Amino acid sequence: MGEGTDRTDGDSGTGPDSGSDPGSSAGGTRAGLVAAGSTVSFAVLAVTVRIDPGPLHRLDHGAVTIGQTLVRPRPWLRDLLDTLALLTGPGTWRLLAVALAGLLWWRGRRSAALRLLAAMAVGGVLGMALKVLFARDRPALPDPVASVEGYSFPSGHAVNSLLFAAAVLTFLPPALARVPRGPAPARVAAGAAAAVAVLVTGLDRVGLGVHYPSDVLGGWLVALAVVAGVAAVPRRRSGYGSGVRIGATAGPRTSTQPGRRGDCARPGAPRIRR
Repeated sequence: MGEGTDRTDGDSGTGPDSGSDPGSSAGGTRAGLVAAGSTVSFAVLAVTVRIDPGPLHRLDHGAVTIGQTLVRPRPWLRDLLDTLALLTGPGTWRLLAVALAGLLWWRGRRSAALRLLAAMAVGGVLGMALKVLFARDRPALPDPVASVEGYSFPSGHAVNSLLFAAAVLTFLPPALARVPRGPAPARVAAGAAAAVAVLVTGLDRVGLGVHYPSDVLGGWLVALAVVAGVAAVPRRRSGYGSGVRIGATAGPRTSTQPGRRGDCARPGAPRIRR
């Protein structure tokens, strides 16, 4: 058989980028700090939203009013935002995540696939639970451009868009560590596309007047905390840390007790009749 490379967890690359592996010790520490910082930031924002002080109230309503002023006299812009709202909904990101996870699993990148699905599932459930917990009403406008039912904080579109973007950028680079010439250009392009998609999704929600800016910011913080939290979980290595590669053939065993039945006796050792 030789030295096989049948990896059940294909993200343990040893390429130049393996140090950025979120499952490594240093990567896990950084991810834990990001998760803690995002959680604290969300808690501060949530308390502020709950208390509803004057500055945040004026900022939220001022941004929504500006969005309505820009969109209402432009039917083409309203149609564009409506289309974007459908394309960037939570269902879109979840379907993309399932499809990508299936591809990763098929290619042997099971750790990346599981972490991607875990982040999307935990973040999606948490976002819906927080909506019910805070029960914040959506913007009340005299002549709204769009109308959506349900609670406002945090924005589900913002949560799921950044969940997918952050999970892809976090969990796929280790899986791409062995790509010829290095994956740096692909990562830059993917990062730029992800940033644009997330920002457009957030602006769409405010432009339609169905979310406050603080709803969008809260959704982003939830997504960051969840993805970083999943990344901070140590990844189990193949072989349970034994250092033996899966698929390698073991040589014949030797026994330290000569003549024991079922073992190979050492050369020159006398056989003992039983």
